[in-house]
Amino acid sequence: MLERRILDESYVWLLGSLCNLHRVPFDAALVQNGFAPPYTLVSFLEAAQLLGFKAGTRTLPEDGWDKLPRPFIVFLKDETSKAEGRNSEFHTADVPESGVDSTSRASHENDHEAAATLLPVFVLKVENQKLVYHRPGLGTPETLAFEEAAARLEQQLVLVAREAGAANDEDGENIAGFEIEKPKFGFRWFVPELLKHKKIWRDVVLASFAIQLVGLAIPVFTQVIIDKVVVH
Repeated sequence: MLERRILDESYVWLLGSLCNLHRVPFDAALVQNGFAPPYTLVSFLEAAQLLGFKAGTRTLPEDGWDKLPRPFIVFLKDETSKAEGRNSEFHTADVPESGVDSTSRASHENDHEAAATLLPVFVLKVENQKLVYHRPGLGTPETLAFEEAAARLEQQLVLVAREAGAANDEDGENIAGFEIEKPKFGFRWFVPELLKHKKIWRDVVLASFAIQLVGLAIPVFTQVIIDKVVVH
């Protein structure tokens, strides 16, 4: 499933929707230039990680849909394409080899390619024993009952969350499906934070030392002049 294709417009729509939900700047042209088509689930996961998300796949749960973090991504089964593919195979088997022209073969290959294409949707809510999802390019939400999920969805879904410590990560809560280690707050917490900016601290210490030297030199210089004048 990881190598199955995602349509170009669906690929850009998924990444753009994720960035909009988490208030992350997004440029479709940069994403398309960074990853050349054809797009697959693997390239989507890689692009999501580059944008600051933690993404991974898992199997569909038998229950407990409401415990999954939202939004998550599921993939609809394309029953129409599969049915057309089976009909194409049936008709091709009935026709002798000499009667199968290049057009029929090309149509048969296109059916297989369409059946192998993933149809991603965004699940934003889980309520009333139903999944509330959005299709790419459509603003109207649709629903899918829990009992129909296994029959109408692919066996893998994608969990996506902001990376720990990423910008605009306001909640900072644990994400189901991901293990996020929260460091304990204490004096040890300051050490790695200070080391991240050691060049800045070095400049601050040197500047402070120079200021102290200037502040000490002025009264000493003044005192020397006064001693010389009083003596004479």
